[in-house]
Amino acid sequence: MKRWAVLEHTNSAVRRASKVVGKGKGTPEEIDAARAVLSNYRLAHAFPLNAVTVTVKTRALDVNPNAVVAQRHKRLPTILDKLKRHPSMSVTTMQDLGGCRVVFESVSEVDELVAVLRDLPRSRNRVRRVYDYLRSDPGPRESGYRGIHLVYEYGASKEEYHGLQIELQVRTQLQHAWATAVETMDLFSGSELKYGRRPRRAAVLRPGQLPNGARGRGRPGARRGGAGR
Repeated sequence: MKRWAVLEHTNSAVRRASKVVGKGKGTPEEIDAARAVLSNYRLAHAFPLNAVTVTVKTRALDVNPNAVVAQRHKRLPTILDKLKRHPSMSVTTMQDLGGCRVVFESVSEVDELVAVLRDLPRSRNRVRRVYDYLRSDPGPRESGYRGIHLVYEYGASKEEYHGLQIELQVRTQLQHAWATAVETMDLFSGSELKYGRRPRRAAVLRPGQLPNGARGRGRPGARRGGAGR
């Protein structure tokens, strides 16, 4: 039987660890200890994530048997990087340490699943917040991202996980392709379009013009070695 990670530290300890990593102040030993605290907090979301995904998958396949359902943990390096970008942030406020995603063929299917999940009468894992990136509250992101996010709070049988949050993303295939393209561009270009930060203006070259320092070889219309004289 799989052994699930459980919380080994208080929320206060997790918040202190977040500050140590975010501000980068501390000895190497203190920073390593803080990372270990954050790693445990991240891993403790595995059981709630699995519980939410089981429910979501059942309901999503009722809407469309071809729906794609997946789950993932937010990577520790991504968490540490976010804390460094936002030194005052605590990991305890991150809603997507455990994430579930459903990809449908149409917006109507997205809306249908969201309506079902919001009103499940007997679910102890309650939807605490809905972010509608399709229409309003808050609306499409500047990057063009669209979808609907539901933030769950675990409250089922395992009391040791009560209060941990799981994020569900529901979007169409086209919206998923767009989100993937933006993340890929950020990864390879170093931009941060996903976070609403515009990239630095790229140099625009005229036809036949080369970047500074580049040397042309065989440009169209260029003369070589006096040929044609």
